Amino acid sequence: MDGSLSTLAPIFAVVVATHHPLTAFFTGLATALGAGVSMAFSEGLSDTGEEAGRGRPLARGAITGVGTFAGGVFHCLPFLIPSYHTAIVAAVAVVAVELLVLAGLRSVFFHTSFARSFVSVTLGGAIIAVLSSALGLARPERRLRAGTYFMNGWIVPRASGDGRWGYGTARTRTRARALFT
Repeated sequence: MDGSLSTLAPIFAVVVATHHPLTAFFTGLATALGAGVSMAFSEGLSDTGEEAGRGRPLARGAITGVGTFAGGVFHCLPFLIPSYHTAIVAAVAVVAVELLVLAGLRSVFFHTSFARSFVSVTLGGAIIAVLSSALGLARPERRLRAGTYFMNGWIVPRASGDGRWGYGTARTRTRARALFT
């Protein structure tokens, strides 16, 4: 559950912020790789296996790492679709299937009811999705006042009519540095 749910946050934050599915794919792939390696090392180095009777550290680490990577990589695959809206819909569908599978695995291996497992997994997934999407909406181009945007450390007045970005005055740039540095 850890690899699957924790890797949701960066993927959805990036895709909501950038509207670039391929960027979200690479973010998800990097996150899944990092989570897999991290979990493999932490499980493999946690004990020798003799104390808890859980098997050899190398085998435990490999199984945990591969499982974490697999849990984290599936929901980044829809972002290979170039269309933003199609990729989001496909990703939500993949995450829904993942949550069902996770709930089923938890109910079998932890001997809990499917309903209880589904609620706990879905609640965790929903919290992560909402927080990461909110983070993605907090993009760096914050609106300050009508017709003015903060971009890359500068307050830039928007050009009227043609929609291109204009240039701020020296006074405006100085104010921007004072406000946001």
